[in-house]
This record gives sequence, C-alpha cells and structure tokens, in this order.
Amino acid sequence: MTDDELKKAFVLAFNQILKGKNDYIAAYEPIIETLTDTGKLDAEIAVLQERCNGVYAEIEQFIKDNANHAQSQGEYRLRYAELAERYEVLKAELTGIETAKLSQTLRREKILRFLEDLRGQDGLLQEFDEGIFRALTDKMTVYSKVNVAVTFRKD
Repeated sequence: MTDDELKKAFVLAFNQILKGKNDYIAAYEPIIETLTDTGKLDAEIAVLQERCNGVYAEIEQFIKDNANHAQSQGEYRLRYAELAERYEVLKAELTGIETAKLSQTLRREKILRFLEDLRGQDGLLQEFDEGIFRALTDKMTVYSKVNVAVTFRKD
C-alpha cells in the first residue's frame, strides 16, 4: 500500500468515529472509573508499606541488639540475611504494585485525552491531518488493500 492509501484509510476510520462521537463518548465515560480505578492497588500499597516498615524496624532493632548483647555472629548473619531477604521481597512486591498503579493512572490520562481530542474535533476530516494521526493512532494493521484496521489510542 502507498502512503496515500494508508492516509485515506485513516481518514475513513477516524470519520467513522466522528460520525458517532457523542455515542462513543457517552458509552465510554461511565466505564472510565471502572477501567482505571486504583482503590484496590492503593489498599495493597498501604498494607505492603506497613509490612516493609515493620520488617525494617525489626532489622534496626536486631542490629541494635547485636551491638548491645554478645551473641553468635554466625547466627546473627543468618538471621540478618533472612530479614533482609524478607524486606527485599516486600519492596519488590511494593514496586510492582506501584508500577501497576502508575500504569492505571497513565491509562486514565490517555483515555481522557483521547475523549477530549474527540470532543474538540468539529466536523469530519476532509484530508489527512498528521497531528491528529500522531495524537490518536496507536497502530494500523493492513490485511489487504481494502481491509485496513486502525487502532486508536484509548488505553
């Protein structure tokens, strides 16, 4: 396919959305909260932060006890390694959940930006607009010269 044919396919696909943009926006708005809710992740983050703080406090106390009381340094190192590993596992889990929350937050921003761009578009496109294309298109998949799928950014 030529660039012009791809551009024409984009214009046709975008205009299909524009023709029903109010219905599209009305259908999407109620589900944005559900798709991008971070409440469960926030609760998990709070629990993991509390657990990390607890293990960290336990490590600090363990170090103080070692400094103030004679004990087997072999046993101390083993116990310290166990606590440190437990802390690192919790921190890694916390980082993973924080990353998931950031992903959800970014997803929400992308959806809202897409809907706002859609609201701001007055009238159908008469010709290819590279700015709109770059802002709203995720990818184009060419199945044949007459069958081109345009995937718009919305998540």
